[in-house]
Amino acid sequence: MKKKHRLKLMMTFAMLMSALLTFAQQTTIQGIVTDAEGAPLPGVTVFFTGTTSGTITDSNGKYTLKQEEGTNMLTFSFIGMETQEVDITGKTTINVALQNESIGLNEVVAIGYGTAKKSDLTGAVTSVDTDDFDKIPATSPLQALQGRASGINITSSSGMPGASSEVMIRGTQSINGSNAPIYVVDGVITTTIDNLNPNNIASVSILKDASAAAIYGARAANGVIIVTTKRGAGAQEPTINFNAYYGVQNESNLKFEQLGSADFLELWTESHENAGLDIPWDNETLQYYDGVDTDWQDLMKQTGIIQSYDISVQGGSEKSNYFLSAGYLDQKGMIIETSFEKYTMSFNSDHKIGKRIKIGNSLNLYSTKREGSDYAYRYALRKSPMTRAYDEDGDYGTIYNANLEHIHANPVWLAKNIQDERIGRGLQGNIYLTLDLLKGLSFTARGSMDYNTIFDSFFQSGVPPKYGWEGTNVNTVEKEYTEKVHWIGDFILNYETSINDNHNIKALLGYSLEEDTQETLFGSRTGTPNNDIRYLGAGDPLSQKNDNTYVDWAFASVFGRINYDFKNKYLFSLTVRRDGTSRLVGDNKYGVFPSGSLAWRMSEEGFMQGIDWLDDLKLRASYGTLGNILSIGAYATSPSLADRQAVLNQGGALGYTLANAINPDLKWESAVKKNFGFDATMFNSKLYATTNFFIEDTYDLLFRDPLAPSTGLPVSPYINAGEVRNTGYEIELGYRQNNGDWSYDINANFSKVKNEVTDLEDRDLRTSGLVEGYEVNSFFGYKSNGLITDASQLDKYQDGPFNKKQIGDINLLDIDGYDENGELTGVPDGKIDAADRTLIGNKYPDFTYGMMGTVGYKNWSLQVQLQGVQGIDFRTRVGGNNDVVQLMSSWARNEDARVKDRYHETANPNGSWPRLSKDQSGSNAEFSEFWLEDASYFRIRNINLNYSVPKKVCQKAGMSSLGLYISVQNLYTFTNYTGPDVDSSSADSYNTIPQPQTWTVGLRASF
Repeated sequence: MKKKHRLKLMMTFAMLMSALLTFAQQTTIQGIVTDAEGAPLPGVTVFFTGTTSGTITDSNGKYTLKQEEGTNMLTFSFIGMETQEVDITGKTTINVALQNESIGLNEVVAIGYGTAKKSDLTGAVTSVDTDDFDKIPATSPLQALQGRASGINITSSSGMPGASSEVMIRGTQSINGSNAPIYVVDGVITTTIDNLNPNNIASVSILKDASAAAIYGARAANGVIIVTTKRGAGAQEPTINFNAYYGVQNESNLKFEQLGSADFLELWTESHENAGLDIPWDNETLQYYDGVDTDWQDLMKQTGIIQSYDISVQGGSEKSNYFLSAGYLDQKGMIIETSFEKYTMSFNSDHKIGKRIKIGNSLNLYSTKREGSDYAYRYALRKSPMTRAYDEDGDYGTIYNANLEHIHANPVWLAKNIQDERIGRGLQGNIYLTLDLLKGLSFTARGSMDYNTIFDSFFQSGVPPKYGWEGTNVNTVEKEYTEKVHWIGDFILNYETSINDNHNIKALLGYSLEEDTQETLFGSRTGTPNNDIRYLGAGDPLSQKNDNTYVDWAFASVFGRINYDFKNKYLFSLTVRRDGTSRLVGDNKYGVFPSGSLAWRMSEEGFMQGIDWLDDLKLRASYGTLGNILSIGAYATSPSLADRQAVLNQGGALGYTLANAINPDLKWESAVKKNFGFDATMFNSKLYATTNFFIEDTYDLLFRDPLAPSTGLPVSPYINAGEVRNTGYEIELGYRQNNGDWSYDINANFSKVKNEVTDLEDRDLRTSGLVEGYEVNSFFGYKSNGLITDASQLDKYQDGPFNKKQIGDINLLDIDGYDENGELTGVPDGKIDAADRTLIGNKYPDFTYGMMGTVGYKNWSLQVQLQGVQGIDFRTRVGGNNDVVQLMSSWARNEDARVKDRYHETANPNGSWPRLSKDQSGSNAEFSEFWLEDASYFRIRNINLNYSVPKKVCQKAGMSSLGLYISVQNLYTFTNYTGPDVDSSSADSYNTIPQPQTWTVGLRASF
């Protein structure tokens, strides 16, 4: 009995001890979280480090949670504050004061072939916040970048669905080739990022000076944009993210006004009368047009729809991580029969094998489909408003009188009966292997691939003769297929060490090989059996045309970089790259591009410690050389042949001749760049600023030197000659603060660049817009001062090419003349001729600016983005076949509504536009200052209202977070420009599809 009693006592004691241990394991931890000034912080995430178990603070900053077995660290996290980890061993009450995050100082920024803390940067690098990219209805990441960074100017090619964008960093660098930067996506060098899903981007870094970009050597003169896509994190449970938005697109406040039928008929008649021509219609003819007033622009437009869906899953452990996503975007354009679709899939992963090996990959797959073009829309802008869109029987309108309608085809018919389709598919990615060889020394081998195919398909139906339209009744089919393969092999040694915690050294040495091949096949035929059969094999074999091209180029490079800092106070960086290219020959095949930079963290000095309001101040300076070889083709230094048809023995014969002149001494175009700047954070990291001043000189410019026609060569050779300078400055300012339930985050950027041709080696290239002391590609034409208002102003035209000018025509200025040798004298000679042409305008802006402000209150946030461009000229093109301004001098076609204010002796003697004459006797289409417009603008680019559903509600629904938002893009543009778009690279032609205004609703959810 005693043994049984003793056993019961032991069991009872064991149970009590177990209960006590269980109680101990679930100790209650509580406390209050405040900011640095002692104000309670609601919404702070509090969790046990290394787990997903946690809570958030209430409105008074208080929290309570049960301690779990095996946990002894607590993490406190809040946006805008520095994350803290606290040891909770033996503690039950833990109060924490979170400090404002040192803005950007500890941010890891992507640089060439590596990363660095922003505080350690010595070059000009701008990092763009990508957190809200998923709330912007963008078909390309570049659209989301616009206006967010200093020194970078982004314009859209048009409002066509899926249209590309043009990018320029710190002004134009080259006078011949592309001024676009290169892009580096997860280590893959490419020429576009249009095929990326914006939601997959983790960071964007813009390398602007030589120190930052020199690691990419020969292609970095125009700047480098580094894109890093999202990856999983270690010790992260699987997280599913879902993003979706749906939007509608319509015309913005910028509208292009054209003539209605009544105004068109009045001015078209007046144009005939002023030319002394008979009116080729009578009143009986005009009765047919009673009530006809077709608005072709309106018929071509519709409410566009854009929708996007994206899902991703990411997670990881101490050994592996992964990120997998799939996205779909669909856009039905604002112009009928235009659309764009994009499918994307990404997979990134990293894996540790043992202690010394790491492998991983980055992969992006995509498929795009663009349907339609701006072809029919451009016809709509030219089509006479007196043509019926549809006849009474519902069929397309027929031409009744070509003198009033011309024979342009019905634009609606063109949109519906021309197939213009482009399908693009590709993959972009790499695999890598990293070996830790010794302490601080590692070797990485990386293979990258950028593979894509483009299939273009064009079909134009035969035009039914019954409509009286221009064109043939025989249909046409064209097919073009392009395959491009770009591979890169990188082999990199990295070394990192610290000596006595004072001397920190990072070194990189690399070797890179790459090759790019592109082959294109083209074929066309006419006359398939009917318009439903749209394949080459069904066309007439006798009409066939075909072509096949192949391009291959390669690079071989060695590069290195060393970074050194002493006590994180004095920082130095040296970079050099030696590139070899297949585009050049002989000793010029290789180029060396060095750079150096230094920085001084002045705020770390002892004499600065008493300045309480200054948190960090760093001064920077850099100098270096970059190259540009992309201004010329792959075979610019290789002779090529062109086929020619000749007559031999009374029959046709195929022969070949030299197609181009070559210059075997051609060498690299080089840019020497100097940059001075500073970075500062102030007032407990609430205020921050970055400023850069730069001077960039481009030497040995690559362009074609004109040859005399007597050489018989159709293509002139490239030469190295001339210099261009870009000088300017950039300012970025920001302020952010959390104040109880309120939060504020405001940032602004400003950029000013002055471009100047500094040397042309005595070449006269002014007709190409190139004159020393002026901007590259300046507008070349006549100076003018309004209209001729008095007969005395006509004397200077009598002995020149404009001797038919009359009162009401554009008045050109006499500013120069020729001597007896045909040389310009610089002195007015009393007459107007070609000598009076000069540079009259600049197509590049004086400065650009942008601002983004976010105000948050509890679960609500409102974000506003503003953007502007100042001091840019756009040209109104006049008289060309595709131009919408003809001054009623062409065939019967619609016009810019501004033509209503033309000069007329009795009807409008105070008109501001020149008189109308069908024979264009006044030569008013001659390019002059009259046709330049100031296209400066200020735009409300985006407004976004977001609501974050409380975490408690989300957790009950099985989600970790849920955000709902509504936004409007391109809300309103303030400008004096009269065209339909100020933001397009082709806006000055007036016939581009304008940028739409977009309203969207969306959600972001995490599980």
